Amino acid sequence: MGACGSSPAYDTSLIKTIVKGDAAKLAALLLSPTVDINQTDSTGWTPLIHAVSLNKPKMVSQLLKHDEIDPNQADRNGRGPLDYAARGNLPEPAQLLVDHDRCDPNQQNNGGGTALHVASQENHPDIVRILLAHLQLKVNLVTNDGASALFIAAERGHERVVQLLLGNVEIDVNLAMPWKLQGATVDATPLFAATFQEAQPIVDLLVAHPGIEIPRYSQVAACQQDESTEQVEMAI
Repeated sequence: MGACGSSPAYDTSLIKTIVKGDAAKLAALLLSPTVDINQTDSTGWTPLIHAVSLNKPKMVSQLLKHDEIDPNQADRNGRGPLDYAARGNLPEPAQLLVDHDRCDPNQQNNGGGTALHVASQENHPDIVRILLAHLQLKVNLVTNDGASALFIAAERGHERVVQLLLGNVEIDVNLAMPWKLQGATVDATPLFAATFQEAQPIVDLLVAHPGIEIPRYSQVAACQQDESTEQVEMAI
């Protein structure tokens, strides 16, 4: 035990084995009837989160085959294995996770962000493509700040991600989030955000969508001229 009774970062044999990359030993440990497949270390990380974050697809597969595995168990930030696959741009672990019958593609972390929000924010189109293929995905979920994945991708100028999201039949292209403007709060759509950022290729993609509603561009112009307008910062 460390100071104040804290545990070391890697405090289980299962997690140590994964960190070392010993797949043979992991297989042996998983055969034990007493193994705690969902054990956590002092950071709240599970063996599965470690295997995903270290990009060890073979070990991810080994863990997911265990009857007691919880593919959604999250850490202290509410981030589960799929969240970390999205953050790390790790397609193989991500695909293994979404193929598991108990994986929740809509799991939200403490900031309300899903793996789709994360992949859209970080500009990881391969992960976005994998997630969009999941039949249970809710593409219009919003973060605690009210941002959809499409809004995030449009605001950050991620053209390929925007293209992929617009190809989903369930996408709400007009879903707005609150944005501060000249001391007031406006309902900012993805098109509003792309126009504000002067991201013309994304504006063109959004305007071409059959469901688009054109916002008041005078409001966008005022937003561009107002230095006090806050940039959208989402803790996801």
